[in-house]
Amino acid sequence: MGCWAYALAFSSDYWMANIVVNSVPLVGLLGTVLGMMQTFQALSVGGTSSIDNLAKGISKALITTQMGISIAIVGTIIITIRKNK
Repeated sequence: MGCWAYALAFSSDYWMANIVVNSVPLVGLLGTVLGMMQTFQALSVGGTSSIDNLAKGISKALITTQMGISIAIVGTIIITIRKNK
């Protein structure tokens, strides 16, 4: 079941929380794309500093992905617990 299906299952009282929980993975994906663009830019430039820029791009991609998924998971758990009280 996708993220949007979970949003439909939640009560209308939690509409704002649903928007945030469903949007955070997309923001993480945007950070992943930006990090990969930075990585490919470093690869195309070359030189001695390209390894540093390559590592920065990969790090940005991984951190934003991890944060987006982590926030979405925690948010989904909290909303589900509150909904079932």
